[in-house]
Amino acid sequence: MREIERIEASSPPWMGEEPLWIVAPDVPSWLPGVWALERFAPGCYRIGPSPFQFLWIAANELPLLDDLVPFMMARSGRALDDFAQWVAFRRDAEWVLAMIQHMPVSPETRKDLQRKLGCSDASEIEEQKQ
Repeated sequence: MREIERIEASSPPWMGEEPLWIVAPDVPSWLPGVWALERFAPGCYRIGPSPFQFLWIAANELPLLDDLVPFMMARSGRALDDFAQWVAFRRDAEWVLAMIQHMPVSPETRKDLQRKLGCSDASEIEEQKQ
């Protein structure tokens, strides 16, 4: 979409290209059989050969850093639980409560974070949102 916006923009004209970024919990097992993967940072892979830049971001492999929070929302399983515990005191309580309500964190992690943030159940989460 961004590529089309840039091409159609009247000023200044831009004829470059945007890299394709795929963000997923991990690298699927079939991918290395189809494409060559070059790991250039933890959780970040160049995919090729390709006529355009193609990156795969494996969220479960990313380090826990504040700048990477938007990508870590794609985590799954134990890596998502670890992220939820880590981010709980880096974001405000409303953000964390909304995240654990909508993300598939484990029931144990959900209850632990609700307890740490002073909420005993989902009805309290809804009340805090209002």
